[in-house]
Amino acid sequence: KVLHIGGLTGYFSALIGLLCEKLHVVEENRELFKLLDHNITNTNTTNISLFNHNLLDGLVHKAPFNLIIIDGPIFKITDHIKKQLVVTGGRLVYIQKIHDNLGKAYKIIRNEDLYSSEYLFDVMSNYQIQEQYKDFNF
Repeated sequence: KVLHIGGLTGYFSALIGLLCEKLHVVEENRELFKLLDHNITNTNTTNISLFNHNLLDGLVHKAPFNLIIIDGPIFKITDHIKKQLVVTGGRLVYIQKIHDNLGKAYKIIRNEDLYSSEYLFDVMSNYQIQEQYKDFNF
C-alpha cells in the first residue's frame, strides 16, 4: 500500500501503480489534479485512488502505508507524515531541499518510534512543494 504525495500530471503515479497493490495519490493544485484525474482515468487502472487536498497532510484516514513517496523537494519531513508509515519496516522516500537548486534524496525506515535515515543521491532542481519556514531566533 503506497502513498504518492505530489501526483502532478500522473505519469509517475501510473508507473508506481503498476508495481503495487494499492496506490493513493495526493495532489493539491486543482489544475494539476484535473490533469492527473484525466490521465489516470485513461490508464484503465483500478488500484489508484486520487485525492485533491494539502500535500503535506498525507492521508491519515488511509494510513498506514508500506511506502510513502514525496514527489518534489521539501525542506523538512514532519512527524505527522512519518507516523503514517506501517510501524515495522515502513519506508519514506523524499528529496530534502538544501539550497536553491540543490536537494538530496533520502530513505527513512520506521521501526516502532525509531526512524533510520539513509542518503541516496543528489538532486538538482529549483522546484519545491513547500515554502521554507524560518526558525525563531532571539
